[in-house]
Amino acid sequence: MNSQCQLLQSKPVKVDVRGDKIVKLNRKTAGGDGGSLVRTWDRIHQALLVVLLSMLLIMLPFSKASCNDYSATERQVKAAWLLNLGKFIRWPDEMEAADDFNVCVLGTDPFGAELDRLQGQKIREMHLLPKRVSQTGIDNCHILFISSSEEDRLPEILKSSTRTGVLIVGDMPSFARQGGMINLQTINHRILLRINKRAVDEADLSISARLLRIGSIVITGR
Repeated sequence: MNSQCQLLQSKPVKVDVRGDKIVKLNRKTAGGDGGSLVRTWDRIHQALLVVLLSMLLIMLPFSKASCNDYSATERQVKAAWLLNLGKFIRWPDEMEAADDFNVCVLGTDPFGAELDRLQGQKIREMHLLPKRVSQTGIDNCHILFISSSEEDRLPEILKSSTRTGVLIVGDMPSFARQGGMINLQTINHRILLRINKRAVDEADLSISARLLRIGSIVITGR
């Protein structure tokens, strides 16, 4: 196994994004209150580097020839993105006040157990809850992932998915250009973000500038 596969299968550094502060977890700060948030600029700078390196790790190429389980790796990375997107997006107040952070999948589920393993993970004060839904069952979704099995119906689904407060994610070619909000697009075995900011704004969602720097902005939208 080459170094890229070892990196992809290694345990990532965990980070917590809280508003404009980025704090590395599981590391006590110097001083009397041990677990308090890191506030000095040098610590913030170090934590920011951790975030950027983590994102670079996710975007490293993975090839079928060198990784024995490429499809499983892709599922793991994309499922992890559905969790981490919650740390870079702000929802309307009533949705932020919910107990559950509902991550919904419409169509054939490409994640399987990988998404279920994330159940209970915290996004601020909410706990991630995976759901498999029909087109009429998306009202309580924070994130709606539209499976590629729905590609033929994508324009119809996007047209009917006008409820504010739902982040619509997919991984089909031109997903963001057709009106989807975030496309987890696989190109040459790399997972790249395509962001339709216009669609995000129209859904009354607030997206972090850090996420915009990581992804590529798609100008056209619905």
